[in-house]
Amino acid sequence: MAEVYFLGDTHFGHHNILKYRPEFKTIKEHDDFIINNINKVVTKRDKLILTGDICFNRESMDCLRRIRCPAIHVLLGNHDDYNLDFRKEVNGVCWVSGDFKYKEFWVSHIPLHPEELRGKFNIHAHMHRSTLKDKKRYFSTSCEQLDYTPVSLQEIRRRMKIKQPKTSDWEGLVDKVKGALGVKSKTGTPIPRAVSNNKTGVKKGRRKVI
Repeated sequence: MAEVYFLGDTHFGHHNILKYRPEFKTIKEHDDFIINNINKVVTKRDKLILTGDICFNRESMDCLRRIRCPAIHVLLGNHDDYNLDFRKEVNGVCWVSGDFKYKEFWVSHIPLHPEELRGKFNIHAHMHRSTLKDKKRYFSTSCEQLDYTPVSLQEIRRRMKIKQPKTSDWEGLVDKVKGALGVKSKTGTPIPRAVSNNKTGVKKGRRKVI
């Protein structure tokens, strides 16, 4: 089954990052470790979303070329070079963006202000070893928080205790949509449409928004 994975603050080619990641002696050791971890987890069927501060310079884009995932989404961070053409120079990069909505989440580099969440959760990076107190709404994908290994969307949901719709819930939703279209149910019985006013053509009562 294809999955979506997230990882942020890779800082490929950024020599000064070694001051804050003393477990690595050289930037090559640092970059190789992260790339190997990505390739161990993410398959050719998956999508990888890199949540900012990815490449420090043009030379470090070679690190992206070594990632075997053919569907990489680059979300630009404050340390990324906005003059680099990621899509043109790296075959695997299919998307380049700033903050965006994905499923029930906002995906950003820097954590969004709580008032801007508008009922959604926030997958972010930027914090490195620091964490936000609000763990119910925020999830950090900084390398230091994830042992330099990508995390799947399903695992993020599990850790944040986000309840997923049950299969039966989806079936009920499908039946509602089919009912609106006059399509037969699984049992072969037509699902009745909403009753209409013959004179005006306006449906009686208010329909619930699905």
